[in-house]
Amino acid sequence: MKVAVIGANGFLGKHLVEALTEAGHILIPVKYRLGVMMFDTYYDENPDCLINLAAETGGFKFSGLDNADIVYLRNAQIQLEGVALARRDGIPKYITILSSCCYPHLMSEKYNLVEEMIMQGTPHPTVAPIAYGKRVAIPLLNNRHAKHKYLGLVLNTLYGPRDYTEEPKAKFVGAIVGKVKKAIANGYKEIPLYGCGSPLRQCTYVGDAAKAIVQAIEMYDSIVDSYSILNIGHENPYSIKQVANTIAQFYGYHGQFTWSGSKDNGQYRKIMSMEKAKSFDINCPTTLEEGLYKSCGYLLRDVPVI
Repeated sequence: MKVAVIGANGFLGKHLVEALTEAGHILIPVKYRLGVMMFDTYYDENPDCLINLAAETGGFKFSGLDNADIVYLRNAQIQLEGVALARRDGIPKYITILSSCCYPHLMSEKYNLVEEMIMQGTPHPTVAPIAYGKRVAIPLLNNRHAKHKYLGLVLNTLYGPRDYTEEPKAKFVGAIVGKVKKAIANGYKEIPLYGCGSPLRQCTYVGDAAKAIVQAIEMYDSIVDSYSILNIGHENPYSIKQVANTIAQFYGYHGQFTWSGSKDNGQYRKIMSMEKAKSFDINCPTTLEEGLYKSCGYLLRDVPVI
């Protein structure tokens, strides 16, 4: 299958390129610049599928209210232009990547999040700009009267080789790894972290996520016959304190974490149900410990000394 990828040079994109190549698909990198429709994007390639991985994102301080206008507008534009590109060129399969922050936060506190809930309430205020920006795509995916059916894959927090470890772009796993490696290099006895450590999150090894996307491409017709939204990711939740302690233990850091308090917790509970994905035998099995082991060579290289 010929697969065109928007965002092939990003964190997830580089792993998806490897997974597509390994599975025998033909990769077509997309020349995409925000706000510019590239009419020569595919040349004469005629892709069978277009994957939109592009996003304006980072840690919760970046993706929240401090950059609300930029984050919302750019993500909304990315979603609209991706759908427009697929429709303009008549591409039969289109997949866009959504994130777990799109789910309503009040439901998140009580329930494991199933796909039907994604528009049934407001996102948490700390991530509202990116959540609303990405949600722009959902009515377009749900348009069953369109010529082609489109699919949104909802991912939770990713980590692994080539991850960002510097704020503000790093997500929480990468950010903690970055702080731990600086502390090890410089002999710091304390590492400050946001919140109190008790909120629950799911974390997915990026290699698993890339393979799951390839599976979704290959099972596309079966999936979109029933669903326009599908959660994918590692199922088991961890508290942020568990994640921090696991990273510290794994990398041999013997200092302590100091927490800023519950005012910086963000959403307390964010756990997606993976039952629909499992019905298609799409799984992301790598545990946090296994994923850190696979990542350690990359994540510990070039440790900066301050």
